[in-house]
Amino acid sequence: IFGYTKDGVLVTEAGVPDSPLITSGRVYGEINAAGTINTGLAISNPTDQAATFSFTITDGSGATVKSGSQTIPGNQQIASFLNEPPYSVANGFRGTLTFTSNVGLGVIALRSLVNERSDFLITTLPVIDLSRGASTGTQVIPHFAVGTGWQTQIILVNPTDTAQTGTVQF
Repeated sequence: IFGYTKDGVLVTEAGVPDSPLITSGRVYGEINAAGTINTGLAISNPTDQAATFSFTITDGSGATVKSGSQTIPGNQQIASFLNEPPYSVANGFRGTLTFTSNVGLGVIALRSLVNERSDFLITTLPVIDLSRGASTGTQVIPHFAVGTGWQTQIILVNPTDTAQTGTVQF
């Protein structure tokens, strides 16, 4: 669990589950027009070998926005938001970041929100392991928060490069 404290008061905290090492993955990413919502990645290379981390950022229509690669030295880590290098995506982006690596990496994704009081709030986002393929059968989202200021947003991310179909039932 990590948290953000402002003026001695805990403003936000998020729990990060343990992460198996993966060599390919996909995360949902967003930077709203005002820049108050952003997505960040923290990537750890726990091996002695340098990792070549290659990424492609794709918008909601499937168009490539940016691609690139970066070397992560052995036993090192990097972290940045989508509006920072090496990604440098402009405000108003909604899509995915897909990555591959020559060695297994630990990857977490974070969603940040700067609220009306200028508090920097964070939560974790899932990182899809692309080696596992698409889920089949019934999938359940175990918690919804609705009302009295709470809301839930569901975003479906395709873990394959082919069209997927299904039914969402509430």
